[in-house]
Amino acid sequence: MMKELTITKLARFISAHLTNSEIEEILLEAGDSESCRDCNEPISVYRKNNPQFSSKEKRLKNVFLYYSKQTWYDGSYYYCLLEIINAFYTKIHDFKTTDEGKEILKRLHDDGIEIERLGIKKELYDSFDLPEKISLIREKLTDYNLEISLHHIDEALSSYKLGNYASANSQIRTFFGAFFQEIMKKLQRDCEGEGDCRKKFLEFFLKPVLDEKEFKAIDNMLTGFSKFLHSKGSHPGIPDKATTEFRLTVAVAWVLYTLELLKNKI
Repeated sequence: MMKELTITKLARFISAHLTNSEIEEILLEAGDSESCRDCNEPISVYRKNNPQFSSKEKRLKNVFLYYSKQTWYDGSYYYCLLEIINAFYTKIHDFKTTDEGKEILKRLHDDGIEIERLGIKKELYDSFDLPEKISLIREKLTDYNLEISLHHIDEALSSYKLGNYASANSQIRTFFGAFFQEIMKKLQRDCEGEGDCRKKFLEFFLKPVLDEKEFKAIDNMLTGFSKFLHSKGSHPGIPDKATTEFRLTVAVAWVLYTLELLKNKI
């Protein structure tokens, strides 16, 4: 999600460079694009407040706030938001030539929106911090025929590499939950749902080999991490790159640790 300060500076910058007619023309064109076809029309959001009582800057801020917040519930709004920002970026040359414009581009970058000379860049990252661990976890999931978990970790990695952090976080959550359910099914242990399967896994396979304090610490960490994965509900919007990498790193570490514990048991 875009930070409010980024939105404020962006709206102020655009309103200082474009007339109301130019802003409306850009929003109309963005609304007709493929990226915005499943979203409320940007021009409707812009015109929601009577222009006589609301400045261009305030109405633009409302547009960016609305689309940014909607990404928590519907990922399609993320791409529409990119389309809108890209349209303004293309129109206003001062984004690239002034200190104020460059500062806004940096803020957008920090909020997960990357812009190039030719528009929005869906960056394909060439490297990942845990290449060996990722290779190892895919190998182990394949060896144990944990196909559902493998599918979701692959989807998470694909979305991460494309810079689609909302989708990546969704797949990380699904991967982490599906893994414990698949493991318990593989071990022929009854459980229902992600939370119950995770809890019973701990009781069956960790409690017997750890002392009480160690078990409680592991239980708290695992439960806390699961809550962190779901802290924004099922549609987290646009988490930043650092948050996504942290969640992916911890999820991978937990699964590798679990598979090591279960060596020769599945």
